[in-house]
Amino acid sequence: MTASARRALLAAALLLAAAWWALRLWGDLPGRAFDPSDPAAQLAQAQSAAARLESDGVRGWMADVISDPGAKPAQAGQMSLALSLGLPPSPSGYAIFCGFWTLLLFSVIEAAVWRARGPGAGLLFAAFSLGSNALLGQALYGGHSWPGQVFLWLAASLWLSQGPPLSWRRAAAFGIFLSLSVLASYHMAPLAAALAAAWTAAYAEDCVRRRKAGAAGPLFALALVALPALFEAATWTLAKPHYWQTLLWQAQDAAVAARAIAPGFRPGWSYFWDFLRSAEGPVFALAVLILALVEAGALAPGVARDPRRWPWLILPAAGLTFACAPGLVKLGRVCLPALVALLPLAAMGADRLASRITGRSRAAAVAAFCVVLLWAGAARRERTWRAFHAGRDIEAAIESRGGAGPPIVIGLSLPFAYGPGPEVRVQTMAGLRQAVRQGRDWLLVSDLSAWWWLGFMGRRKFDIPVVRVLTSRAPYVEVPGVESSWMQPFTNEVQYELIRTGRLPFPVPNRLYRARDFLAAAQGPRPGTARSNTGPGDR
Repeated sequence: MTASARRALLAAALLLAAAWWALRLWGDLPGRAFDPSDPAAQLAQAQSAAARLESDGVRGWMADVISDPGAKPAQAGQMSLALSLGLPPSPSGYAIFCGFWTLLLFSVIEAAVWRARGPGAGLLFAAFSLGSNALLGQALYGGHSWPGQVFLWLAASLWLSQGPPLSWRRAAAFGIFLSLSVLASYHMAPLAAALAAAWTAAYAEDCVRRRKAGAAGPLFALALVALPALFEAATWTLAKPHYWQTLLWQAQDAAVAARAIAPGFRPGWSYFWDFLRSAEGPVFALAVLILALVEAGALAPGVARDPRRWPWLILPAAGLTFACAPGLVKLGRVCLPALVALLPLAAMGADRLASRITGRSRAAAVAAFCVVLLWAGAARRERTWRAFHAGRDIEAAIESRGGAGPPIVIGLSLPFAYGPGPEVRVQTMAGLRQAVRQGRDWLLVSDLSAWWWLGFMGRRKFDIPVVRVLTSRAPYVEVPGVESSWMQPFTNEVQYELIRTGRLPFPVPNRLYRARDFLAAAQGPRPGTARSNTGPGDR
């Protein structure tokens, strides 16, 4: 096979990988689980900004965007413009939006890996990303990390292509990309700061060598603050929170989370390892870490001579430091940028080891390793996919027992919304009885239905005795869901600590109850400490 034929074959394989990701991200959208807390708030803010654009024009839209309570104005602005252009204002529209940025992120990194090490490393990165169960779960969930990482990696790609962006044009573009990454997701701030610090060092060295300061420095600093300053200046006279105030609110939420954890709980590096091991399994997790270390060890000696290598090492180091730093809230989505930065490093490490194999055996070894990566986590990825599409199992369970229609959902922010249509979610016994009188005879309950967290919503009344029903003899049907998947402990640091120490049972599948059975158990005597119904049933 000629070299051009091999390149064409590899390009076809990469296009197939992109199509596979697109099918994952946009397949079966109406039935995908949707978190009614943070993603719902992001969608509502984007709808508000889109409505403001129609009613008050560009200035009103800018005010609504820059005052986003979640401190993610770039995400709110992009999503609101997409809604104005026809994106459905629904969970499916939210999934389409997040899927676009997810696919764009992997395309940007793929291009950077291909330029740095060739198509073989690009193919290995595609296999790592497609084989990762953690990436699949976070991609199906959505969130603000994806657009933030796209801008971060666009800045890194600008550096990786030609070295530190020290010309005034490239420095300005580099600063704008870093600014947009933080404006889209404040979780990118530590990684963007690390790249900015590295650029400052390269710029200072260049100034010393040339014995004069160029225009790149001032333009880079101006680019970092230009967008938020422009939005604030244009809307200063309008009544609204300022961007720095929303950042302060997020910092206060993080402080509340830190105080809620036991003083001795600071898992540090063990948290990231637990996240990676729980999602991927120990074999895949160790492969990523070992191969990334192999490549980092090979790159490190030449870093001083070749500054183009810096982002490959800076981004994983900054991401891991942020994810594992003591005193910070630990979340799966905080670990996500570190994992994304480790995968291209691992792919290049695998390609470096494969380069020691000569002849046709090298291509065969790379192909075999890609197949192993995809096969090893297939069962885990299938369980994650099923958890995010549990609506099918819920609907089938109800229909097989003579019921119809979506169930009443009992909970504040959990369980997720699993139905393709609007759900009926209740938090009080009065609301539950009213929903039952309207003809709904099945209820969906999670072990975490009563869970409340200040960072997502204000205090709400919840008087449904969920624990009393779960520990009663009322018959139920177990159904899958995100709440009993590997992802749930990593959505909240308090839950992780409770599960880790055995104070919160996990995993506990979601349950379907007939309305009459649930109401009877809710009004019955208080149970003991042990659960009396240990298995599913539908008496």
